[in-house]
Amino acid sequence: MRPISWVLAPTWGVDAIRESATGGSPLAEIGLALGLGAAYVGVSVLILDAVLASARRAGALSLS
Repeated sequence: MRPISWVLAPTWGVDAIRESATGGSPLAEIGLALGLGAAYVGVSVLILDAVLASARRAGALSLS
């Protein structure tokens, strides 16, 4: 389960809170959470483009 949690941004957010509460610097964890969030957006855009292209080829999009 641990490797799966490494690709989830909330894991790094909680780690940042924990690091901050213990007096450490949470910058690395915050950076990882932001990086993963940006990666999620990038992957989502690619998937959306692929789905829209497929729907256009199939003629499945209506104009109304």
